[in-house]
Amino acid sequence: MIASGQQTAIGRLNGELLQGMAGKFVSIIGTVEQVDQSGRNFKLRSTDNQLITVRMREPLNEAIQGLIEVDGQVGGFNSIDCHRYVLFENFAIDAPSLSQNFDPETYNVAVKIAAGHPNHFKVFE
Repeated sequence: MIASGQQTAIGRLNGELLQGMAGKFVSIIGTVEQVDQSGRNFKLRSTDNQLITVRMREPLNEAIQGLIEVDGQVGGFNSIDCHRYVLFENFAIDAPSLSQNFDPETYNVAVKIAAGHPNHFKVFE
């Protein structure tokens, strides 16, 4: 979770839109590509095929794979300091998993529309 007193508005982005957002709190969806042996960081392949380094506050205490949403603060080039994450594979539902039904192309269109119309889709304060 984000500590009290910090900015909590989270904008949904893809890898392309991550540039120029240093210090902002964002949410990005992608696929886990590679987890460092230490569990302190992993590579995320964003929905627009960008490779993002996700840095953890503490080492992971579970195996992660598949579709993931990461909320955190944008660091340097193509990196996010993770404040929380959600693994979509962990949802128990009767229908096919959320990751099987997720359409990254449609998600990218929605993210770009929201980013292109900040007066209608206010996500940052």
